[in-house]
Amino acid sequence: MGECAREYDRELVANDTKLRMEAAVRLMAAGVTIYMPETCVIDAEVEVAADTVIEPFVQLLGRTRIGEKCLIRSFTVIENCALGNNVLVRQSCVLTDSTVAMGQRSGPSRICGPKARSAKTRTWATLWRQKRRSWAREPRPAT
Repeated sequence: MGECAREYDRELVANDTKLRMEAAVRLMAAGVTIYMPETCVIDAEVEVAADTVIEPFVQLLGRTRIGEKCLIRSFTVIENCALGNNVLVRQSCVLTDSTVAMGQRSGPSRICGPKARSAKTRTWATLWRQKRRSWAREPRPAT
């Protein structure tokens, strides 16, 4: 790789870092708490309401909208989503093109795809509990 290309890459990384830090500073000025903002990736179009807490190593991408008093735990990726007020997104969740209703809890390690809505989305653990309950209600065969 040529020296010119390496210099271009350095400038690109520096500009990207500067723009993402400006987005973090803008959100913090609006009342959002961001722990270790240098570790977070926040796009310019992201909107976050006051009293929300964003932990380290979070990525907020695209046209994401987050309501008031939310908690976004570490290692979470949220892209083009709408989160209501008082939402908890636990560690290592990946939310894409989804809507999370007010007061909902998500995760840990949950993956929501396009157009998922938290009120209707079920995790594998919920489905397993429902299946176990249906087995308990079924009459046992006579032996």
